[in-house]
Amino acid sequence: MFVKIGKTNGQVIIVDTEKTGSLIAECRKECGLTQKQLAEKLNVSDRTVSKWERGAGFPDVAMLTPLADALGISVVDLLQGERACEQDAEVSVRNAIGVVFRQTRRRVRKNMLSIVLSFFLAVFFIWFVWAVLEYNGVFLKEVSLSVPIIVYEDGEAVADSFVTISGKRGKSTFAGTFAVDCVEKTKWSGVQGYISWEEPNGYDTIKFFAYGGPWDCGIERPIYISENMTRMAMQLEDGKILATDESLMQLMSLKGYYPLDF
Repeated sequence: MFVKIGKTNGQVIIVDTEKTGSLIAECRKECGLTQKQLAEKLNVSDRTVSKWERGAGFPDVAMLTPLADALGISVVDLLQGERACEQDAEVSVRNAIGVVFRQTRRRVRKNMLSIVLSFFLAVFFIWFVWAVLEYNGVFLKEVSLSVPIIVYEDGEAVADSFVTISGKRGKSTFAGTFAVDCVEKTKWSGVQGYISWEEPNGYDTIKFFAYGGPWDCGIERPIYISENMTRMAMQLEDGKILATDESLMQLMSLKGYYPLDF
């Protein structure tokens, strides 16, 4: 089997791996070394040495000089697969091998830089596409619900009402109509509710906007609301509590906020 190991001064270096492998085995035995011992000298595995000797592989360019020194032969001998080297030729070949090695190392570094640059460009492109898709609402889910709710005053149920929900639900937000039938200002034209399930302060919030700015509907910001938006509890500024069930009403009436996973 013939392999090309590099190019220098316009000439391609080609070697016969089987011929070189036989020479490696012969010289190793003459030096009284086992494959394992030679491998340890070169910091490679004995399986690698075995492949070299069988001609199934060829040493890396950077390994030629250490291998030649370990076997007591010249680099030219290794490349030719026979011992017939003159000193001047050996110096020239060692210099050539150094050139090839440096060229190879530069190519590897250049390729690694290209790979790293391509990786970061790919990550940036994916992030950019995701941001554009999210901005255009591709990942948002349409929500349309009418949820029955009870009005509580001083812990007692005093009336029934309902909440009309229509808008878009993101991973942790909702934006759209959130009209509470018994709270008139939430039903006005152009009023939009905004709910966040991941507030930095640790609790879920609801805010209202109309005509491009904040809108005071008389509902406190902290809210308990399930991710499917079918269970909820909120408090009005006058102290009344709106809740889908008594347990959430009792929780809302307590001081402080207790995050729920529901």
